[in-house]
Amino acid sequence: MNNELTQHLQAFTSLLDNTNRSTQRIIKSIEREDWEAVEFCILNRDRAISLIEEKQAAIDTHINGVDKNHITPEFIALIKAWAFDTEAWIKYTMKADENILVSLEGSKKSITIEITKLFKSKQAFNGYDLSSTSP
Repeated sequence: MNNELTQHLQAFTSLLDNTNRSTQRIIKSIEREDWEAVEFCILNRDRAISLIEEKQAAIDTHINGVDKNHITPEFIALIKAWAFDTEAWIKYTMKADENILVSLEGSKKSITIEITKLFKSKQAFNGYDLSSTSP
């Protein structure tokens, strides 16, 4: 029974790692202002988080179904290690999400400034008929 739980926990931890890599790709894509990559990475991360939620439910069901006579110190250590990994992932993800939001807000301001400049430039030339000028 512990072997099956171990496999679930390993798959869960692998999903956490994949999600961390997606988070890092989001941050790098924002830095490069590659908005298509940002969107793609966010969608991938959302899918991974959904899988994490499903795996979490399977693990919880498995843990709750363990016969009390099979709870060993190794079993408890395994569950504690899993809980520690999960808590570390949650903290990392929360911090990374804060950084992502700050980066996106900075990009939003920069894009707004660019649009404002473009609009002002367009307004400055509005009314001029440049097609009638000759070199």
